[in-house]
Amino acid sequence: MNIKSLKFYIFVFLLFFLYGCGKRKTNKLAQNYYKMAVLELQDQKTSKEYSYKKALDYIDKSLEIEEKSEYIALKGTILFELGYESFGENLFDQALEKTDDPKLKCEILNNKACLMAQVGMYKDQGLKIGLALDIWKKLENDKDYLTPEVSLFNQSKVFVFNNDYNNAKKKLEKAVQISPNYLDAHYYLALVNYNLSDYVSAKNELDTVLFLYPDHKGAQNLKRIMQKI
Repeated sequence: MNIKSLKFYIFVFLLFFLYGCGKRKTNKLAQNYYKMAVLELQDQKTSKEYSYKKALDYIDKSLEIEEKSEYIALKGTILFELGYESFGENLFDQALEKTDDPKLKCEILNNKACLMAQVGMYKDQGLKIGLALDIWKKLENDKDYLTPEVSLFNQSKVFVFNNDYNNAKKKLEKAVQISPNYLDAHYYLALVNYNLSDYVSAKNELDTVLFLYPDHKGAQNLKRIMQKI
């Protein structure tokens, strides 16, 4: 079972930054357009390109009302996904300059790294992948980044892409040490161990996944495969 084809998950910015800080005043109309853009990105019923273009229209309306860093960064994400990488990168840089919130900066950096790595793997651009890794390594040790396990998980996927399963394993083991209930990290650690022919460790991780989520189809399928070994 090859896990080289695993894709990056692009995390839309948490609405925490809009609702979690009572002192931060937000324009409700701009906020609603932002929420509509997020919903468009999650729409599975229409084509991906159509959803992104609709989301872009909504986020532009948000920005006409209020130029918040969250809105700028989301527009950067959308443009990245539509293939306008240089415009997307510029918007991420603008969003980073515009905010003084260290936690939000970390979230923006993580999204930027995810998109750069995604583009780098798709177009075989080692430079972008390297820059993404550098961002995640810094976030891993940044006190303001609330989920260092995510940066470790993302790094592991880059190592998997390069068939470097040993380093992927190290990152995933650290991720589950920090966050023992991190389901995806346990599952990918099982896959990595399987690729390394460490079947005992792979089985242990699968047992953890199925304990946390008994209906996990991927873990169920891999466990059936391993029963034949």
